[in-house]
Amino acid sequence: MTKRTCDVPECAKPARARNLCTMHYQRVKKYGGTDLPVHVKASDLKCSVEDCSTPAKGGHGWCHMHYRRMRLHGSLDLPARPASSASCRVDTCSKGGRLVRGLCAAHYARLRIYGDVRADIPIEARGVTTECQVHGCDRGDNLKRGWCGKHYQRWAAHDDPLWEPERQPAVCTVDDCGSELTVGKGLCRKHYMRLRRTGSTADPVKAVHADRGCTVDGCGKQVDRREMCTTHYTRWKRHGDPHTVLRIWTPQQSLTCSHDGCELGAERKGLCQRHWAAAYHLNNRAERNARMREHYLANREEYYARTHRRRQRVDANMDALDRALSADYRRAIANDPCFYCGREAVSVDHFFPLAKGGTDHWWNLVRACEACNKSKWARCGTWFQLVSGGGREPVVASDVA
Repeated sequence: MTKRTCDVPECAKPARARNLCTMHYQRVKKYGGTDLPVHVKASDLKCSVEDCSTPAKGGHGWCHMHYRRMRLHGSLDLPARPASSASCRVDTCSKGGRLVRGLCAAHYARLRIYGDVRADIPIEARGVTTECQVHGCDRGDNLKRGWCGKHYQRWAAHDDPLWEPERQPAVCTVDDCGSELTVGKGLCRKHYMRLRRTGSTADPVKAVHADRGCTVDGCGKQVDRREMCTTHYTRWKRHGDPHTVLRIWTPQQSLTCSHDGCELGAERKGLCQRHWAAAYHLNNRAERNARMREHYLANREEYYARTHRRRQRVDANMDALDRALSADYRRAIANDPCFYCGREAVSVDHFFPLAKGGTDHWWNLVRACEACNKSKWARCGTWFQLVSGGGREPVVASDVA
């Protein structure tokens, strides 16, 4: 059985309906033939109205103008204008058409701007002033009835162009209130909102408790709530007892550090921040080491990975000779004092820390005591010497005030 193809020449697609393929069959249904119609750009089409060469962009083959005429008037031609039954009421003016207050457009505009409808003399030749008629006002833009916009609005609202609004006072009018920002009726925002809510500017709480004092012995402050002042009421609310005092604040701005030879200001327990931190870590070394040990045991894999990564990075930059020299140098400086403070050293420190890209070469190894090693941490040795002055002085717990 042979397979039928489309009857259109040069089309080898299989026939689907009426010996045509799907594409040509759809063209026949839509356009009436197997060929596509020639499309013309909208910009190339002209309005179908005679003597109109405007591009046909409005619809139905018309331009926008004729399309709107057909929609509004039902015709492509403009409707005839109705004859006016009256003319401008100004003498010597025969203009008609659309009148406002019996005046044509020109005279009505003159009436609004200058307050005069004289038409026999041109406005330019009459010497009409271009400034506001109100004495002392030099505004001259958009005059209406001879007034500027401000005075015209006052005349329209109050029938008087000289009307002046009531000025707001610069300071709140309530006694003992020195607020300079007023929002309405001469009041600041606080008293204005109180007036709107209660109808009075007086404080309702102070008005009731004005003559009563706090019931706590030795306190003469004014009552705020539950027969107590604000301080004792807050203590009662938080702790259940108005006599509770958590701490007594002692200002230390004028005190200096109690450590010998230190002239810095005291911040905590009579010590500056530096000596207080040193004494705190010295007195709490066991607890601190226990916390560090607990954290290490809980995150052992993380510590192992960090150490292995650091050692691998260090070993990658060293050969066998470098490692041998470093080992010999470690043995040579085993009995040297601390490089930073001169005290007895307990470990080998890297002058440029490994965490910041330092290596394990012999020239990067120094001896350090425990205090300097912990204080230096992962910082450069040069920075530690310049900023911190090397190691810290030992702080004895018994010397702490």
